[in-house]
Amino acid sequence: MTRHSTLARAHTITDNLTRAELLKGAAVDKIYSFQTGTRAITVAGVSEEFTVTGRFMAHTWGCSIQLWARNKHGKIQAAAESSVTINDHQGGYIASRIKQFRTGQLLWTNTAEPVSGHKIQPALDTFLAAGHDITYRLSGEYEFSPHDIQRVWILTAPGHEFTPIRFDGLTAAVTYINTNLTGAHK
Repeated sequence: MTRHSTLARAHTITDNLTRAELLKGAAVDKIYSFQTGTRAITVAGVSEEFTVTGRFMAHTWGCSIQLWARNKHGKIQAAAESSVTINDHQGGYIASRIKQFRTGQLLWTNTAEPVSGHKIQPALDTFLAAGHDITYRLSGEYEFSPHDIQRVWILTAPGHEFTPIRFDGLTAAVTYINTNLTGAHK
């Protein structure tokens, strides 16, 4: 397995990942002003360039928010979601995650069930993206050592001859993807 360490954040390469991270934070912030429905949302650092739409839903277990940033052609560039779970015995908790981000023509989608169907369960993220003739998988994993726990990302291409690549962070993975994978270039 090849190992890549965290690279300097290149603004043009990780833009949509950064936007997805901003949407993830905004999805949590919007819980505090929750009103059921779908509407335009303003998210600093995202809304200046893209249209951001939010869907706010109430459920028997709590509520959820989904946010999407789309370009002028309607293509999703980044998406995130959050949920708040309300439990009479244990109180409530808020969870959020990145749902999608785009690298060129590749749309990386979190494989977890959308929050509109099920509350967010803490878990490791896995993203899939389909290229012309190949599907890529980017999976978060934990590595344990006697003195440290580190989250790493592994890039694979199931069913294809592709040496798994390990990254020390999601930004490093996206930088590599955008630079080296067919269909990921802007």
